[in-house]
Amino acid sequence: MTYVFAVGPPPFSRKALFLARSIRRLTNDRTVMAFVAQSERDLIPNDVMAELGSLVTVVEGQIPIPSYPLSAKIAAMVEARRRSQDDTVVLLDTDMILLAEPSFNHSHDEALSVKPVDLSGRGGLQHREFWEQVYDILDIAFPERRLTSTIDREPIFPYWNAGVVASSDPSFAREWLDATRRLYRTLEDPDRFVDQVALGAISTKYGISVINERDNYPLTHHFGVPADVRILHYHRYAHLHRVPNPRIWQVLADIGLAGHLWGHRSPAHYHAVVRSLWHVSKRAAYLRAADSYDSGRE
Repeated sequence: MTYVFAVGPPPFSRKALFLARSIRRLTNDRTVMAFVAQSERDLIPNDVMAELGSLVTVVEGQIPIPSYPLSAKIAAMVEARRRSQDDTVVLLDTDMILLAEPSFNHSHDEALSVKPVDLSGRGGLQHREFWEQVYDILDIAFPERRLTSTIDREPIFPYWNAGVVASSDPSFAREWLDATRRLYRTLEDPDRFVDQVALGAISTKYGISVINERDNYPLTHHFGVPADVRILHYHRYAHLHRVPNPRIWQVLADIGLAGHLWGHRSPAHYHAVVRSLWHVSKRAAYLRAADSYDSGRE
């Protein structure tokens, strides 16, 4: 299994370094690649580039859609697939850390591992006309499959969170890039999620192993982290205070993220906050149960 991520200019470059440290904290055996766009190289701090070079293989290349910088992440996966001898390539967003190694075991009829989006948004069934246009542009049959978004629990068309994308198919990354390019050129109003839209559409051509929040845990929508989470998707540093887990605090300290976790407050302060919220939630649950009981007696 090969890990790959696109570095990007600040603040993404520093997050990429934290991600690389979290991977190397777990294993020195995996191939790990960091893709740096040549047009952004001078924007990345030298100390970040130096340490990345000591931890992973740094690969430079072009942003395939210059006016859409997010396409660099797909280029990263294309490059990793071209260079890697491993069966599976795992593309990661930089705003993640690995707490434990994931396992993406693809069967003979499964070549792609992804998680449905957190919130339905563009994937909602009310946007059928948009998706019909997308499938028409890409000349892909409109799918019958429906999913459920993981946070608001709404029915959606195939629409995936692109923070973790694992594939064992040699042609997948290139096809994803080609589809993103076609949609960006053709849609009347392509937005910053066009790569995600392209991922949703072409995914219908592959056997899919649907992953859950264990391997792509959206901290922005939660308070607390279950013990079995392996990939923490924290999005912003400000969300790290939602981690009431001393084991994860130690991981964050080990990779240099502790300062973003606590700011000017101590771990004891946040531990007290978490305990207070836990007691409040228990009290609220008790009151709801009591109200329900009383209503039943009336």
